[in-house]
Amino acid sequence: MKLSVKQKVSILILVAVFILMIAAVLFFYAMLPKKYERVIQEFSQEFGVDGDLVFAVVRMESNFRADAVSRRGAVGLMQIMPSTAEFICRTLGEKLDLNVPEDNLRMGIWYISYLEKKFDHTDAVLAAYNAGEGTVLGWIRNGYAGEKGELTDIPYQETKIYVRKVNFFYNCYKMLY
Repeated sequence: MKLSVKQKVSILILVAVFILMIAAVLFFYAMLPKKYERVIQEFSQEFGVDGDLVFAVVRMESNFRADAVSRRGAVGLMQIMPSTAEFICRTLGEKLDLNVPEDNLRMGIWYISYLEKKFDHTDAVLAAYNAGEGTVLGWIRNGYAGEKGELTDIPYQETKIYVRKVNFFYNCYKMLY
């Protein structure tokens, strides 16, 4: 059977679209890895946190670089401030090292769990993870939250962008995996 030029072009277009779709999926998998998956899943289960949310936070905070240190002194995969680490260790009654990836993940996942108990909405949890618990409580007291405690506005531009990006990564992780 001989194909017409129109049929050949249609087939080439379909093949090109298929190749682009595969490339897009591979790109997203490369951009959204699941490094430290066993540890993240273990601690997420232990502390009752959605593992995909943790992957999104780690992706945003350090892009899975265990040696990451911020300008402000936040350390490791989950970019935890030393003062926050002291609070977490005291509360857990454990001696953990911010520079050890597994310990850093344990602290960060526990901290997300802690914030989830304080705030009813993921955006508020993420904002508190970025800007601090006291800051977000102040925003809520000062009218930046709706009747159900959800943030209606985030006054810090950096935090607003942070929350938006983590939510994007979170939704991508949920779709991809």
